[in-house]
Amino acid sequence: MNNFYFIFKVRRNKKRVVSTSLLLSLLLLSSLYLGEAYESSFREKISPFANSGYDLKVTALINESLAKEIFNGSFVDSAVFVLVTDLKLNDIRVEGILISEITKLNMTNYRPVIVKGEVEEDGVLISKDLAEKLSMDVGDIVTLKPIHSDRNVTLPVVGVVEVPYNRNIDVILEYPEKFRDYYANKLPMHALYGEAYIKLKVSPEKAEDYVRTISSSAVEVYQREERLQELKTYLSGVKSNPYFIASKYAGVFAAMVVVVKESDFFISSVRRFGIGIPSGYLCLQSALYLSPMFFTSLIVSLVTVMLVFGQISSESLFILIVYVVFGILSSFFSAFLSVKKGDSHDSGSL
Repeated sequence: MNNFYFIFKVRRNKKRVVSTSLLLSLLLLSSLYLGEAYESSFREKISPFANSGYDLKVTALINESLAKEIFNGSFVDSAVFVLVTDLKLNDIRVEGILISEITKLNMTNYRPVIVKGEVEEDGVLISKDLAEKLSMDVGDIVTLKPIHSDRNVTLPVVGVVEVPYNRNIDVILEYPEKFRDYYANKLPMHALYGEAYIKLKVSPEKAEDYVRTISSSAVEVYQREERLQELKTYLSGVKSNPYFIASKYAGVFAAMVVVVKESDFFISSVRRFGIGIPSGYLCLQSALYLSPMFFTSLIVSLVTVMLVFGQISSESLFILIVYVVFGILSSFFSAFLSVKKGDSHDSGSL
């Protein structure tokens, strides 16, 4: 009975089991969290280029002459103009987007996620953060005006949004007619640089003359596909960097070391068993000792990542698979050596 009692005592060392489970959870979670944080950052950088519907983006001081060049009917299917500028909303300074056609918002890099309400021409979209800060909701009436002007418009709040890739944006509205003369007369002092998003009728390669023409008056013109490919190449380089890989997998490697040490703890404890311990019993106890710590850390880490990020990437799933495989193998290895120890005790009694 003393032999059976000791192995139960090893498995029922609650403080050791709890502390090791927490340590494993922390180590595994550090790898998963770092991996998901990077993946989330990568998605944020790529998403505006991957999901928007434009071919060219033009950054310039967009005047009437340049607007006519941009709307070249031979090459352009559609275009939308955006001005990012400071405004006053109910006398509170905010950062806003003035867009020529708000129904084409998804054609730009400012693709909002609608939290409440909908996109409408005669209304304003406000960010979720601003709505919470000012206790606003859909249906509220707000007054907007440029920072240095008394010209204002009164509009209803038609939607609450999140702009995941441009978190500083507070309000989005269709360019009010009342603001046009103000910004036109103040160029370039207050208008800043505008943006034009262009969808072509032909491929950019077949519109080289058109691109060359508008480039002469622009600060920057880039093709969405080229910029997307450049960004993907850059991010792939970051992911394959040895330092990045080492930092991402450091936690799970450390967790594996802890699992090995726990196996060693159990195996070394077998030496204290007396004779007559059944081999099958040793296998079972070895698995029961390691599995609670191992699976607790797995579940805690997975649930935490899902709660924080709302999803789990394929790379994090790979880390979990590696961890699961290693945990199973270490459990079997520990059980195998435990059985061998038990068998050696049995042989010594003959």
